[in-house]
Amino acid sequence: MPDDMSRPVTHGELREVLAEFRVSLLAEIGPMIAREVAHAFKSLDESIRSHMNALLDKASADDDALDAKYNDLPPRVMRLEAAVFPTKRPRRRRSA
Repeated sequence: MPDDMSRPVTHGELREVLAEFRVSLLAEIGPMIAREVAHAFKSLDESIRSHMNALLDKASADDDALDAKYNDLPPRVMRLEAAVFPTKRPRRRRSA
């Protein structure tokens, strides 16, 4: 296409030039975009992994605290049951 800027351009010519420009632009910046996207995904993955590890550590600490709080529960229940429900003595059998 000549460089005469005063000549009218058809839609078809414009589409053709834009398609060529798009192909050359993608060829130039495509690898750069791919690297940036890969870097963004890697960074996001590391961030998510860090947050998940922090959440797991917090959940584990909360679980340990809960276990410690109720660690003596079985002996306490046994003492309460013994006080409320005293053990019955076995009945003596009468001899015949």
